[in-house]
Amino acid sequence: MNSPDPAGASAPPTAHFSRQDVERWLGTHVVAKGEAYLDAVQNLHIAQALITASVQGTRPRPYRVELRFQPEHAADRQPESGAGWQLVSSCSCPVEGRCKHMAAVLLKALEQRESQEGVRPEVLTWVQELRRLADTPKSGNKVRGKSVPRLFYLLQGPDFHGDFQVASYKARTDGDGDIAGTPQVWSHYERALTNPPSFVDEDDLGILRLLWAQRPRELRSLTTLPIVGKNGEEILRRLLECGRWLIDNDTRDIYRAGEPRPARLNWNVDGHGRYFARAVAEPPISQTLLLTPPWYLDLERGEAGPLEFDTPLPLVRQLLTAPPLSPLEAEVVAATLAEIAPHLPTPTGHAAT
Repeated sequence: MNSPDPAGASAPPTAHFSRQDVERWLGTHVVAKGEAYLDAVQNLHIAQALITASVQGTRPRPYRVELRFQPEHAADRQPESGAGWQLVSSCSCPVEGRCKHMAAVLLKALEQRESQEGVRPEVLTWVQELRRLADTPKSGNKVRGKSVPRLFYLLQGPDFHGDFQVASYKARTDGDGDIAGTPQVWSHYERALTNPPSFVDEDDLGILRLLWAQRPRELRSLTTLPIVGKNGEEILRRLLECGRWLIDNDTRDIYRAGEPRPARLNWNVDGHGRYFARAVAEPPISQTLLLTPPWYLDLERGEAGPLEFDTPLPLVRQLLTAPPLSPLEAEVVAATLAEIAPHLPTPTGHAAT
């Protein structure tokens, strides 16, 4: 799949997949069947790494489709893989995977992406929210000693809101506290908080309590827990302090605390001529976590830490979660920014001085 580098150095993955990619993921026969359902696709939402929609099938209630693009190291499942990205998909239809409803949603997303006429309603809504927001004015310590099982943590995401999830893994360690065996997905959060197993220590309990407190209450079965809300920064600090925050599942390297980095907003253009905002810092960063304050991930240096913006944080978040903009939509946003925040760069490239 001709997609951007998973470290986040270029455009969102939803801006790069092609029909050939869809046929490779789902098969030409399924894609052909999906073409008949293009007009049945409703509530299509395309974000940087997620596509969601509902598709009216043979049953009264539409089927719900979710197509998530994740860096190859960020998923524990066996999804279809592109170059640097994995497609983790689900559909509420009886088939569940590799179905014509998924094909229809991907084809509809391609159709919408390739259309450059007019400003989409969701972009106008996003600009309206942008105006509203403008008016509102430790190093990790490894466990030393005998080989014991431990909990390790891995970030997955971002989703279409720009949020990240924490996945937990149980793994046996060597005498230096490094992973010695194959990490196994672990999700017995609630049980561990009431009756902690031997491998869950006080550091883990502090992290799990914060994660569990902000879990989505409507979901009964959780394999990951979100990093959102007021606990987000505290969770990341505790992950760094425990010394078991994995950079990825392949190298098993551990994040260490980085210094705060001054950051600014910048606009980029993807291969389809659409504009998207990114956080830029020095040294360069790989990903941005939209917390309060925002944090960065630096995959090359293995560091994580806070970002420091001179722009109000709600405005920063709104810009970084903007949908990819067509040239016409970019002009609308540029005019809006020139009016409400003239010190910020615009998507058409006219940065304030």
